Amino acid sequence: MKFTDFKPEELVGKLVLYSSGKSYNNRLNQAIRTIERITTTGFRISKHESIVFNFNGDQKGLNSRADIGTISRCELITEEKAKELVAQWNQNKLISKMKTEIKDKLDSLSFEQLEKITKIINPQP
Repeated sequence: MKFTDFKPEELVGKLVLYSSGKSYNNRLNQAIRTIERITTTGFRISKHESIVFNFNGDQKGLNSRADIGTISRCELITEEKAKELVAQWNQNKLISKMKTEIKDKLDSLSFEQLEKITKIINPQP
């Protein structure tokens, strides 16, 4: 799906995947937003009303030396894709929380507990 597949007024209310960050960092911040307003040359998204994006999905005005390496773009997504992303993000948060809990309690485990964990992780036939 492309922004140009729709008339500008049809874009209002559509879901976008907003990605922002620096090009030298392999992890971008991502969020699901909706298109709130259409301007003559682009659109604005929810929670970022001061930023204007062109109809290619790129943020307008990122052309100064201070903005070198800055990534700020939107991509049209379906509701199904949005639900998949939210489910994946929630699972990643849960996995991270579980790993942190395990690391925090690792030093206080007994030998027997560590042995059981090792057998679970590395099952021997």
